[in-house]
Amino acid sequence: PPSAQARPPATPPPSAQARPPATAPPGIAKKPPPPGGPGTGAAGPLAIVVSSMSDDESLGLETLVGEYVESGTNHGNKAFKRKRQPTDTEDGDVFIYFWDQRDGPDFGGWWFGEEAGGQKVWARCPKAEALPPQSGWLMPWDGDVQPALVLKRKQATVAPPKARVPKQPASAPPKTPDTVRPVAKAGVDIEIVDDDDELEAPTQAAQADPLGNSTVAEDSISQAAEDSVAEADARVEKVTEKISLAEIEATQALESVRAMMGGEVTDESLKMVEDLIQAQQKAMLDTQKKLALEIMEAKKVAPKTVGALSALQNRVRVVQASISQEKNQVMQVKQKKRQEVQESQQKARHEEMQMLREMSDAKLLEQGLPEAMEVVSIAEEALDTVIAAAAPLALGPPESMDAKVMATIKETEAAVAKAQEAIKAAKLKLAQKIAGANSFVLEAKKVALTEYRALQEKVEDAQTKLAPYLRVRKDQEQRIQAKKILDEVSATLGSVEVEVETVTSTLSGTQPSEDEIKAADALAPPVLANLNKSLRLVEMKMRVAQGALKQDLQQRQDRGMESKKKLEAFRMQCRTSLEKSQLKELLKQGLAITQAAEEALSQTADAEEPFIKGIELEGTEATEALAACKSVWRVIETKVSAAKSFLKAKLGELKRLSAESQEAARGELADLATRVEIASQKLNEFKKDTSERETAIVLREVIAKVTTAETSIQQAIEASVPLQADKLEDVDAADLKKASEQTMEAEKAAALACADARKAIIAKQKDGPAKDSAFGTKLQELQAKLTAAQQELTKQRKVAVQGEKIWKIKQM
Repeated sequence: PPSAQARPPATPPPSAQARPPATAPPGIAKKPPPPGGPGTGAAGPLAIVVSSMSDDESLGLETLVGEYVESGTNHGNKAFKRKRQPTDTEDGDVFIYFWDQRDGPDFGGWWFGEEAGGQKVWARCPKAEALPPQSGWLMPWDGDVQPALVLKRKQATVAPPKARVPKQPASAPPKTPDTVRPVAKAGVDIEIVDDDDELEAPTQAAQADPLGNSTVAEDSISQAAEDSVAEADARVEKVTEKISLAEIEATQALESVRAMMGGEVTDESLKMVEDLIQAQQKAMLDTQKKLALEIMEAKKVAPKTVGALSALQNRVRVVQASISQEKNQVMQVKQKKRQEVQESQQKARHEEMQMLREMSDAKLLEQGLPEAMEVVSIAEEALDTVIAAAAPLALGPPESMDAKVMATIKETEAAVAKAQEAIKAAKLKLAQKIAGANSFVLEAKKVALTEYRALQEKVEDAQTKLAPYLRVRKDQEQRIQAKKILDEVSATLGSVEVEVETVTSTLSGTQPSEDEIKAADALAPPVLANLNKSLRLVEMKMRVAQGALKQDLQQRQDRGMESKKKLEAFRMQCRTSLEKSQLKELLKQGLAITQAAEEALSQTADAEEPFIKGIELEGTEATEALAACKSVWRVIETKVSAAKSFLKAKLGELKRLSAESQEAARGELADLATRVEIASQKLNEFKKDTSERETAIVLREVIAKVTTAETSIQQAIEASVPLQADKLEDVDAADLKKASEQTMEAEKAAALACADARKAIIAKQKDGPAKDSAFGTKLQELQAKLTAAQQELTKQRKVAVQGEKIWKIKQM
C-alpha cells in the first residue's frame, strides 16, 4: 500500500545496529581489498535493484522501487538503503534489512521499512537467507505473496584511483614513448598532479644537462613502470569481476534451486535442479582453472598480483562448497523420492498379494459356509422335535403322574438327548470354522466371522430354548405339587375376598347415620384378621416355592394385598364419615347456642323502652325499670358465657379429627365465635347504659345539691366584682361597704350549700352500690366539682375580708 503498516510491537531493536562484519553467507565470498594499493581498481559493493512487474498503481509498489546500496549491517547480515533521486520529494528513506527470530518466527526474515527495526514497514519475506531474496515478498507484511515485487542483485564497479602523472617541464615538449601504452583508457580518470617533490629531480637534471637527454630517458623509464603497474591492476580487476559474476550467477542458481525444492518436488523439477547444479559446478570448475592459469601467468609477468589472485581462490572454494552442500541436499531429496517410489511399488505388490489372498479366502468361505449352515439347521430341527414332543405337557398340570403323562415325558427326554448332541456337534463345527477364518485376510476375515458368528448366535439361541426341557420330569412333578398349593391358597384367599367385598359394600349408595357407620366399622377387624392369616399362608408357601409356582403365589399375594388395601380404605371411609357426622352435629349445636344468645340480646329493646321515651323516671317506676334491665342482662350474660365455653371446648376437640376435617370445622366455629363476641360487646354496652341510668337516678339529689352550691358560689363571685378593682383606695367607702356586705352574705349562703352537698355525697358513698363502678366514678366527679367550688369560695371570702378592711379604714 502507499502508506506503510505499523509493525506489531516487538523487542525494541537498536536502529541499524553497527556490528563487526559477519562471516560471508554460503555462496557469497568476501572480496579481499584490491591489491596494489591506491593505484589499483576493484569491484564495488553489492547493490539491490527493486522493480515492479505491474502497472497497477493501487498496489503501492512505486514506494519501494529503486536502487539500494549497502548501508551497514543488522543482525549479522548486510543492510541496504535506497538511493535518493532528484525527483524524490515526498518519499522518505527506505531500508532493506534482516531480522532474526529473537521475537519469534513470525518476525524473522527480510523487511522493507523506514529504518532497521522500526515500527513502519511495507513488506516482509520470511526466508532466512544471507541476502535479500529475489521473490516471495508478502505485501502487506502479514498478507499474501506479491509476485509483482522483484529484486535483482548487481555488483557495483568502482573506478581505480586516478593515475598520477608528473607535470612536464615547460621546456620539454610532451611526448609518449612508443613502448608505453596510453595512460588514459575507459573507466580511468587521469589527473595532472603538481607535486614539488616529484618535479624537483627532473629540474636539477635539466640544469646539469642542457640538452635534456638524461631527463627524457628517466621519464620514459618511469612512465613504462607506471604503465606496467596499471596493466597488472587491470588484470586483477578483470579477474575479480569474473569471479564476482560467477558468484552472483551461482547465488541466483542456488536460490532457484531452493525455490524449486521448497514446494512439491517432481521428477522433472528434480532433473532440472540436478542439471542446474551440474552446470554451476562445471562453470565454477572452469573459473577455478582459469584463475589457476592467471596465477601461473602472473607469477611470470606480475608477481606482485599473485597474492590478490590467490585470495580469489578462497572465494571460488566457498561458492563450490555451497554448491556441493546444495547438491547433497538435492541428492537426499532424490534418494527420498527413490525410496518413496520403492515403497509405492512394494505397497502395490502387497495389495496385489492381499487381493489374491482375499479371492482364495472367499472361495474357502464359499465352500465351508454351507457345511456350517447344515449342522445348525440339524440342531434347530432337533429343537423343534423336542418342542413338539413336550406340547401335551404345556396344556396344564395334570392331577397326577399317570401312564399317559409318563409316556410323554419319556418321549420328550429322548428328543432332548438328540437335540443336545446336535447342538454340541454344531458348536464344534462352528469353532473349527471360526479358527480357520481367523487366518483369512482382513476383508475376507470380517465377512467370514460375521457369517459364522450369526450361526453361533442361532446355536446359542437353540441351547437357551432347550434348557427348560432338560428337567421336564422334575418340572412336571413340581407343577402338580404347585397346583395343589395354589388350590389351597386360592380357596382360603377367595373366601376372605368375599368377606371383604361384603363389608365394603355395606355403606354404598346411602347416607348412613352415625350408628350405622359405627356398626359397619365394627365388621372390618375380624375380616382383616382372616385376611392377614391368608397372606401369612401365601408367604410361607413362597419361601420354598420356585419358578412358575413362585410367580403364581406372587400373583395371589398381590391379590390379597389389594383386598387389604381395599379393606383399610373402607375403614378410613368409615372414620371419615363418622367425623363428618360428628362435625355436623357439633356445628348444629354451636349454631343453636349462638342463636339463643343472639335472641336473648333482642330483649334489651323492651327493657330500655321506659328510658328511651324521654320521660324522667322517679321513685318506684325508676326502680322497676332498672330491675327489668338488670334481669335481662343476666339472662343474656348467661347465654353468651355458655356459647363462649361451648365453642372453646369444641375447638379443642377438633385436634382429634383428621387435618381435612379440622380445616373445614375450624372456619365455621370461628364464624360462630365471632357472632358470640359481637353479642358480648352489645351486652357490655347495655350493661354500661343501665349502670349510667341507675347512677343518674340514685345521685339525682346529690347532683342537685352540688349544682345549688355551684350557683351560690357564682352569685358570690358576681357580688365581689366591685372589690376586684385595681385601686380599691379610689373606690367610695359606701360602695366598698355595700359590696363587702353583699359578698359576705353570698359567701355564707354558698358555704351552707357546699356543706349540704358534701353531706349528701358522704351519705351516698355509704348507702350506694359499692360494686357499681359507674356509681363510684360519678360520685368522684361530683366530689371533684364540689372541691373546686369550695376553693373558689375561699378566694371570694378573702376578697370580701380585704374590702371590709379598706372601707372600715376609710370610715375611721
